[in-house]
This record gives sequence, C-alpha cells and structure tokens, in this order.
Amino acid sequence: GLLYPLWRSGEKKDGKRWYVMLSLSLLLGLAIAALWAIPAAIRGGEAYRHAILWGQTAGRVTSSFSHRHPLWWYLPMLPALFFPWFLLRPAWHGLAAVKKEDTHRFLLIWFAGSLAIFSVISCKQIYYLIPMLPAAVLLAAKNIAAFGEKNQLGPEAHRPLAIFYLLAGILFLSLVPFLKSLTITTVELLPALVFIVLGGVILCLKPSTTERLIQGTALSSLLVFITIALAASDRFSTHYDAHDLARFIKAKQDAGYTILHRGKYHGQYQFIGRLTQPLVVLRDKRKVHEYVQAHDKTLLLVYKKPGETLDGATPVYQHPFRRKTAFILERKDAHIAVPIPDSG
Repeated sequence: GLLYPLWRSGEKKDGKRWYVMLSLSLLLGLAIAALWAIPAAIRGGEAYRHAILWGQTAGRVTSSFSHRHPLWWYLPMLPALFFPWFLLRPAWHGLAAVKKEDTHRFLLIWFAGSLAIFSVISCKQIYYLIPMLPAAVLLAAKNIAAFGEKNQLGPEAHRPLAIFYLLAGILFLSLVPFLKSLTITTVELLPALVFIVLGGVILCLKPSTTERLIQGTALSSLLVFITIALAASDRFSTHYDAHDLARFIKAKQDAGYTILHRGKYHGQYQFIGRLTQPLVVLRDKRKVHEYVQAHDKTLLLVYKKPGETLDGATPVYQHPFRRKTAFILERKDAHIAVPIPDSG
C-alpha cells in the first residue's frame, strides 16, 4: 500500500485519496484488534498483558523468544515452496514486462515486499509466508496465459521438470544405504520410485502445448505430494500423535500419582487425555529434585533428543514425541533423567 506510486501509473492515479483510505483501513484494523486485546490485557494481569502487547508483537519482531532465525532463512525454502512451477519457463517468462504493466509491478512488490518484511522479523516460520503465495500464484498464472498467446512451446520446455524428478529419485535411492538408522520401510521408498516414473513419463510424452504442460505439471505435483504424505503418514502418526501418552498420564493421575513435567509445558495433554488435574511444571533442575524428594507418589516426565541416554534408569513409559522421546520415570531415577551439574 505504501509503495502505491511505484506500481500505479496512468491518468487515474490518485495518491492522496489512496493514502487516506489506506490510513482509515489501518485504523479500522487496529480498532478491531483493540476490542479484544485491551479487555484481555486488563483481565489477564501484568504477565499476560506484557506477553500479548509486547512479547507476541514487538518482541517477536526485534528479538524473538522462539523460532529465531537469520535474515536469509527463507531463501533456501523458496524453491520448495514454489515447486514445481519455478522449473517451467512459461511461469516466469513474462517478468520482463514488469516495466510496462501495473499488474506485474503490483504483484512483484506484494511478493518481494512481504518476503523482505518477514525476513527482517526475527521470528520466522515457513507458514508466515502464506500471505505472499497469492501474489506468486497470480503472477505465474498471468505469465503462463501471456506465454500461451504469444509463444510456441519449445521441445525442451518439459525437460527441466523431467530431469529434476529423475535426479531426485536417483539421489534418494543412492542415499538409502546411508540412512539405515532411520529404518526406512518400503512405503517410505515410494516417493523415490514415483519421482523416477514421473520423470520418465514426462520425458516420453513431450507436451506439445502450454496447456498440456501445465496440466501435466499440476497432476505430477499432486501425485508427488500425495505420495510424500502417504510415505510420511506412519512416522507422523507415531511422533505427532500424543493420545497414548496422554491416556497413560490420565491413568496414573487417577491412580493417585502426581506428574511432574520438566521444562516448558504447552498443555498438549490436557484435552486429548481428558485430564482433570494439572501437571506440575518445573524448569529448574534443583527444584525438580527438591520436589521429587518431598513427594513420594510422583512420576517425572522428561524429553530426550536422539542420542541422549538414560543409562541406569528404567522408564515406566516412553513414547516418541515430535523429534524427541518422552520418558516417564519413577522419582528414584530423577538424578539420571535430570542431572545437576557439579557446582565445583
């Protein structure tokens, strides 16, 4: 909106009216947010007020407390985000018209401006880029339509996509001997086989028109993502489904145990486990030891990264949790699960 003069040209250009309406829109948006934020800040107390008015806004922009990444963090992800369309010449061929058309400038400023703003913000997540996806899609669609009207599709147009699929499939298969520790199953090898088959099919079919090339690309990308989702479904359902762990916690609470959660707790077990009692949450190692020594019927819940061991401890229960493993241990094993560094 602020860069209106850069993308709008011609006699209908009315900067004064544009900026007035833009300011009114911004004020209206802030007012809508304030209707929720101000009452919530008043009722939530000082800590909550600081979190929503500073920590979750300006704090994330300047020095985020979580998901903090360097300025260039989004750049390596752009090819994956726009796969496979960046491999097609018709999708980006029309960018040369940026000096001639307002729509091209508008979409490019939308895309590049969003990327620049989100790159400057210290807190970064890949899904933060969703607001710029419509700009990229519209720009690619406009370029493809213009290319189909003015240009003939060359015999090499399909080759980058086909070669990419073939190389990706071969590379994945070549890495299998080095990935034995991941216990790769036949289903997880499916993407590599699909890549190779798709690459071969695209090379053989040789789409003769832009329309057929786009249809084939869309179909191939759909098949790729379905295949990847199918291959990863078992691993995701195991590592990201905490129902069994939550039910175990519920059973132990019903049996009279207190569950001590070491580290930050996001409430992930409360609803899915139908817990009626809160977990005791402690971060400080010494306080963890003091608590288990003072409370007999206590179980300790900790998370360990791959490679971290609990030698000498006997977990009551363990379950994969995201990129870690959750262990529930008896209080006697607290010194193994949460060692206190030697102060000397």
